Amino acid sequence: MCNPFIRKTVMRTPLVLMVLLSLITPFSLAEDVGGENAGGEKVDGENEVLKAVYKMPVWMDQVQRMCPWKSSDGEGYVRVIRTEQAGRHQLYLQWIRKGIAGSPTQAVSTVQVEELAQDLAVKIQMPKPSLEPGFCKLTARAENIITERRYDMTLLLKGPGTYELNTTTLFSGTL
Repeated sequence: MCNPFIRKTVMRTPLVLMVLLSLITPFSLAEDVGGENAGGEKVDGENEVLKAVYKMPVWMDQVQRMCPWKSSDGEGYVRVIRTEQAGRHQLYLQWIRKGIAGSPTQAVSTVQVEELAQDLAVKIQMPKPSLEPGFCKLTARAENIITERRYDMTLLLKGPGTYELNTTTLFSGTL
């Protein structure tokens, strides 16, 4: 059995999360879920892809591509990773740069939303994105796992590794 402190530390490390996410490669459009291509024969590399997916930790709840970004250095998208540990959700934001001229796609920045990790023990919906001039806005509703108080949360993603979290406490429906 692993020491809980070590397990907790390792699971929250963004570097470990980046390594785990780099193991996932997209499936070819010619492949179906059963592991055969359009001609009905087995695809050689698929077994390796599935092995990598099975190694993903179970605490990774959901991963979703959200907002496109573009700068003088390149272009890509923001990936939002929601994890679930001990009944609470965490969010990680990862800026992915698309490769050009045959270079691989890679993560240029990964950050954990620290406010959720330190201050708020919540379950949070997967955020909904909207593009605004100069930033990407992610909005979601969250609920405290202890008090059941609800929050509206807005994440403003400004550039690789830079975000701002705004939280609004909602009144309960009962008085």
